[in-house]
Amino acid sequence: MIKTKELRRPILMYNITEDCQLRCRHCYNESGGARRYTPAAKRLYSDVDKISRVAGAVNFTGGEPFLVPELPRLIGLTRSNGADAIVTTNGLCLMGHGAPSLLQRIEGYVYMVKIGMMGATPETNDFIRGSGHFDVAVKGLDLLANYDVVSCIKVSLSRHNMHEIESFARLALDHRVDQIVFGQLVSVGRASSYLGDLVPSLDDTWKMGEEVWRVKEKYWGAVKIARHCTLSGLCSEPGYFYTVTTKGSMSPCLMREDLAIGDIMTDDLGSLIKTTDSVRENNKMHSSCKDLRPISGPIGSLDLLFGDA
Repeated sequence: MIKTKELRRPILMYNITEDCQLRCRHCYNESGGARRYTPAAKRLYSDVDKISRVAGAVNFTGGEPFLVPELPRLIGLTRSNGADAIVTTNGLCLMGHGAPSLLQRIEGYVYMVKIGMMGATPETNDFIRGSGHFDVAVKGLDLLANYDVVSCIKVSLSRHNMHEIESFARLALDHRVDQIVFGQLVSVGRASSYLGDLVPSLDDTWKMGEEVWRVKEKYWGAVKIARHCTLSGLCSEPGYFYTVTTKGSMSPCLMREDLAIGDIMTDDLGSLIKTTDSVRENNKMHSSCKDLRPISGPIGSLDLLFGDA
């Protein structure tokens, strides 16, 4: 039985750390390596308390959120303030002996745990995320299936893996995964240095949208198929997606730290959200994709095909 539900708006993505064990070639914010900043615990609690009072859901991302010791308590705070908590992870912290204890601590408080993958096979995934990661991700999905959380595979589609959309659905069924979220590779961060030739074109994006729709119909009722804003264009809509950076500023797009403004610690959050929507409108964004602005042709009709993500 699928455990997913529709999330209330707005959805706030919160980058709680730049620390990460991996050096994925597609990483939009180049976490790990020289970028390892994590806000102080006092700042984390203050930020989460503030944003979870207005958000429908808070998605903890990074970097690798499970590297932040305060994460279980931040998840609890989010839930106590009435927002759903989501964690996007690379899965490595679900491999240790302490993983069951960690999941027991957050079970009942976290709604969804997403494990990022870049391929439905070891060859496609590990080319981008690093040798051995496919096996780590699959073991993490198997572990999540034993807990009362929604398990999710998060995929950035590219010319390298766009032929595997249905393979991801079969992978999800094999490992009792509740949901797959498809986005697309964006030429920012490390991807602009390593994977520029794999970034989807407008025509690729349309083909990917059609294939996701076909697979969604085929596996309806077995696994939920949804789209991240980089495929759907949903973060071009005011009131939907916002990102809080590790420094506490707000951007209309997870991938666009260059558009971040203000400081949620000192600024009125309602006013900051309105100003962020103005930034969104002024940049005429199709989510994070600089080469997809302004929206034109079939791309603008993707939401008519898919409905809510």
